[in-house]
Amino acid sequence: MITAQEVFRGIYAAWRLFLRDRSALALFDNSIEGYWKSFICAVVILPGFFLLVYIADAELSANIHPLRIVVVEGIGYVIGWVAWPLATAYILPLVGCGKNYIRYIVAYNWSSGTQIAALLLLQAFQSGRVLSDGVFAGVGLVALLILLFYHGFIIRITLDVAVKLVVALVIGEFFLGQMIRTVVNALLV
Repeated sequence: MITAQEVFRGIYAAWRLFLRDRSALALFDNSIEGYWKSFICAVVILPGFFLLVYIADAELSANIHPLRIVVVEGIGYVIGWVAWPLATAYILPLVGCGKNYIRYIVAYNWSSGTQIAALLLLQAFQSGRVLSDGVFAGVGLVALLILLFYHGFIIRITLDVAVKLVVALVIGEFFLGQMIRTVVNALLV
């Protein structure tokens, strides 16, 4: 069982990593138990995820039964949470980083809290029509790049690998996420 203090510590450590504080790694529980507990972040940020889905799929909601949206998005969410850790469980040993797999996934999982907060903030700007569509597109691109660099920073300090492997892993995770999103969107049409 995970405690509220452990959840707070994981999210706080991820925030500090977002601020590029390398010492935040010491706050994570890098044991096998900590590895499994880091997946609790999926439950913690689930309301934020469904809020993003609700806002993004507002036009779809009128034409699709809400239960279908919840089921399809829910399945996509679970697949999204499992696919990358599973892929890297096979990839990292092949590139000589298997010993740091748990440390990486723990930090990666908890970083989802920071990412969902950033996306909700971005969505709040869009929903409030604070920015024009053109400016919002530019801000969205900058936000995406910041989140990709954040993931790259996590890879770099947890796996201690060369920059080209960092880039390859960031691109791989991004495209895997896009593939999952594409399938989910296709099932909602």
